[in-house]
Amino acid sequence: MRGRPAKTTAQHRLAGTFRADRHGDRLDGVVATGTPERPPCGELDDTAIWLWDLVVKCLPTGALGRLDSAVLFGVCRAYSLWLQTERQIDGEADPFERRRLIRTAGILWERFSRNAAKFGMNPSDRARLKAPAGDPILELLLSGRAI
Repeated sequence: MRGRPAKTTAQHRLAGTFRADRHGDRLDGVVATGTPERPPCGELDDTAIWLWDLVVKCLPTGALGRLDSAVLFGVCRAYSLWLQTERQIDGEADPFERRRLIRTAGILWERFSRNAAKFGMNPSDRARLKAPAGDPILELLLSGRAI
């Protein structure tokens, strides 16, 4: 369960609720620079690389920066491990091993989905994404309002 999304410093200023002691040191105005750097060959398998490329290509320019590389790596790796585990479940005949694999798959899926939300990988999480500061057209498109 998530709480109410935090207001940005700009929203506090517009609403007249800005307090320097409380909101003055936020980094919400910082725009991500660069692009995520995929780890060297061998760190991610083909499934994880596919997901990495999909996320980097689909999110708007400026939404991801170099600093997001580690979290994106974790999301892609968890997805790949989850898929491998699901495939093992399908081929497993031993009930005890099958139960262990099902538990492992559940843990991997939870890890994946929790972090995938940060990248807007489902419709409700995508609705929470914010456009990079200073791009009014992109902000309008992501808000869902008509142009």
